[in-house]
Amino acid sequence: MAAKMLHAITLDLERDQEMPGVPELAEISGATWRAAILKFLSEKAPVLHDELHENTKRRDYSVGIRADEHEPHLFHGNIRFFTDSGAESFLRAILDAKAYTFVFHGIPYKIKDLSYVHSSLAEIRGNARHVQRFKIEFESPAFFRKERRYSRLEPPSTDLVFENTIATWNALVRDGDTKIDLDAFMDYAWESVKINRARLKTDLGQVNRDTDLAGYVGYIEWSCKETENPSNPWIDAMLRLAEWTGVGGSRSSGMGRVKYTRFG
Repeated sequence: MAAKMLHAITLDLERDQEMPGVPELAEISGATWRAAILKFLSEKAPVLHDELHENTKRRDYSVGIRADEHEPHLFHGNIRFFTDSGAESFLRAILDAKAYTFVFHGIPYKIKDLSYVHSSLAEIRGNARHVQRFKIEFESPAFFRKERRYSRLEPPSTDLVFENTIATWNALVRDGDTKIDLDAFMDYAWESVKINRARLKTDLGQVNRDTDLAGYVGYIEWSCKETENPSNPWIDAMLRLAEWTGVGGSRSSGMGRVKYTRFG
């Protein structure tokens, strides 16, 4: 028997910042997001809409939405399907309608990005207490001056963020800690650690009337399903790296301010 899968689809929804007089929404309720999804399906995938809307005995999907921590004009809306057919139909509909506009309280939001992850339900249940999740947040060490016009900067790669982070760890190791071999760590990370979300964005800031300052900020989230493995020293290395600034706040790792958060 094939393993049952959970299909998680996340849509990054962005308000048009060029529209004058449009307010920022601090929150969108789950009920509002569910209604928006059903409206979308009624227009783009009526068969799936009827299946989801008419199934009152059990619900084969769930939804959720949250505001972005750093960008007030951005929301992350997700829908999780417990059936392969539902996920396949929704993905096909949303990919065919990339320019679709969701409207919340009269304010239009367009799809900026889409991500999709599927996992075995048995694996999720069996490892629920053992999944370790981490987040790295970073921003440029210096802003870049560009007078009177926006300058798009090339954001750092995920590899570069890891490289700078581990190099700083190795330079500041404490008693009882060991240095991390970058190449070996990266091999393990790409083989055993699943990147859930990598968001690199460029922001614009202004510090006085005459100068615009632009820099990059962003974050990477990843999870490690193992919590201990005597034959694999990188498990412990990841835990220590993620918890490195749990008390001390943040550290500079060549990318400017870098902050680590462990959750889950």
